[in-house]
Amino acid sequence: MESNFQSSSELNILELIPHAFASLDSNGCYTYVNKRAGELFQRKPEDLIGKNIRAAFPESMGQPFHAAYNRAIKEQQSVYTEEYNPINDRWFKNHFYPSAAGISIFIEDVTERKKTEDELEVSREKYRVLSEAAFEAIFISENGICIEQNLAAEKIFGYTSEEAVGKNGIEWIAAEDREMVRKNMLEGYEEPYEATALRKDGTTFPGMIHGKMMHYQGRNVRVTSLRDISKSRQTGEALRESEGHFRNMADTAPVLIWMSDTDALCNYFNKPWLNFTGRTLEQELGNGWAEGVHPDDYQRCLDIYLGAFRERRTFEMEYRLRHNDGTYHWVLNSGVPRFTPDGIFTGYIGSCMDITDRKKPEMQFQEKTIQLEMLSNNLPEALIYQLENEPDGKKKFTYISKSIEHLTGKSSSEAMQNPSLFYSQVHEDDQQRLKDAERASYQNLSALDIEIRRRNLSGETRWSYIRSIPYKMADGRIIWNGIHLDITDRKKAEELLHMAEGNYSSLINTVDGIVWEVDVKTFQFTYVSKQTERLLGYPVEQWINEPDFWSAHILEEDRFRAVSYCEKSTKEKKAHDFEYRMIAADGRIVWLHDIVTVMVENDEPVKLRGIMVDITERKKAEEEIQKSNERFELIGKATNDAVWEWNL
Repeated sequence: MESNFQSSSELNILELIPHAFASLDSNGCYTYVNKRAGELFQRKPEDLIGKNIRAAFPESMGQPFHAAYNRAIKEQQSVYTEEYNPINDRWFKNHFYPSAAGISIFIEDVTERKKTEDELEVSREKYRVLSEAAFEAIFISENGICIEQNLAAEKIFGYTSEEAVGKNGIEWIAAEDREMVRKNMLEGYEEPYEATALRKDGTTFPGMIHGKMMHYQGRNVRVTSLRDISKSRQTGEALRESEGHFRNMADTAPVLIWMSDTDALCNYFNKPWLNFTGRTLEQELGNGWAEGVHPDDYQRCLDIYLGAFRERRTFEMEYRLRHNDGTYHWVLNSGVPRFTPDGIFTGYIGSCMDITDRKKPEMQFQEKTIQLEMLSNNLPEALIYQLENEPDGKKKFTYISKSIEHLTGKSSSEAMQNPSLFYSQVHEDDQQRLKDAERASYQNLSALDIEIRRRNLSGETRWSYIRSIPYKMADGRIIWNGIHLDITDRKKAEELLHMAEGNYSSLINTVDGIVWEVDVKTFQFTYVSKQTERLLGYPVEQWINEPDFWSAHILEEDRFRAVSYCEKSTKEKKAHDFEYRMIAADGRIVWLHDIVTVMVENDEPVKLRGIMVDITERKKAEEEIQKSNERFELIGKATNDAVWEWNL
């Protein structure tokens, strides 16, 4: 069993999991059972190791748990089930994660969540009944005369139920909007509209009115709701102020900024853009900006932009843009799609940077190639080449170093005369991939970066790494300057390493939480499981490479408390657990329960190991119940408020 783990510390991590966890091999025999699983199964973990699940638990045959286990093994796909266990009166969520080596089973006790959901459902029903008219003023009227109002109406307008009944509906409307409201009532208008509402004390506020004819207590009445939209108006004004602030920042930014609408036509350029091109905003709007793109770059530039636009993806491209002095400057244009919080696409925003100075060294690359040629003949495991793609699509080598003879058995002169000799040695499974990569490099003038297999004259399969940069010449030819390396030994080493790490990684990454390790001296992560990418959206490399990543992404309200508690417990060499919120890569707030073990050497803490478990759903449910209870209390206090109706 322990051979599946890198050290006993990983076993400790799995023992820290607050849920049951077990793994079985391809024959259905237990290879690992943590303490919590033993408690749940009412067996000692060591007694289960090596036993077949069917022999160990014959009573489970034919039960939902066993059916889900068989389905996961058969379909080789993760399976999740929830079921009630009458023996211990608990609900459990079972996670089955199959692999070629066997299956991992994660059993989570969700009894409290189930109870919370039941309580929440009851709470919601109570709230629906008690608060039907608690937040909007609702009137029931007949022939324009109010016959009832709700509690919120009395609170919002100040009229008691006795005062409201018998009044004409338009008496709650400011004079300038009464005729409009009267017309809508008479015509039975049922779409929401805005009007200025009038309180008893003479003050006014903007309201949203929505009326509907209904049959009520044997009479035809009009039910009208009126909502105070003062805050939404203020929000709109704040939005306009924010947009003004954005434009002010954009006009002072050191980059060229543009925006486009959903039709791909540009509708905004900042002042630095206009200053760079020397053109007016009216000239640049729509597709006018493209008039400044170099003719040789125009079609490629347009294809990249429109292709990304159709797929709603980010893009980056380099092209030449005409400066106000008439010369062309190289710019790097990056664009990202814009979406509303509801996921509605609203267009693109992008920026351009002048990279002319950066491009100069690249243009000088061809001169450096000559120097590389002098060195290439001394590189037995690598070759340097220059490949030309003519306008008619034909390829030919204009230079290839002599080391090609060592790598392929072909002389440089043979390869230059017949490029197909080189391509014929590419492994048949990689030929199309190489063609696709070359085509993309040709179309986008992007670097070719690929690993392929090839067969030498003796039939041996070797691995090669190809890296080349394309350049478009004035006559339309595309030139690639590149290097071809034999990486067979590296690939073999990677394969051995992958085999060594495979069992551990597959097991750890099935744990429904983020397993991690931290160096106490630097407080920097030295290991983070890939579950971080699913739960929080951040790549593992970011956790490890950024020293302050963890603390920087804790919600500011929780940061000092969480960090201080962890540091204090670490100094005291105490295992600890705590809850806090982190900001995910997509902006979500995620509640985490962090369970930490302090590793001690020579009476000093040296490492922290633990697991972060996502408890967001539990927190949301608790918060919803709390809010519902507060609403009930508020409604209870307001039971003396009046409800009134009016028919408009």
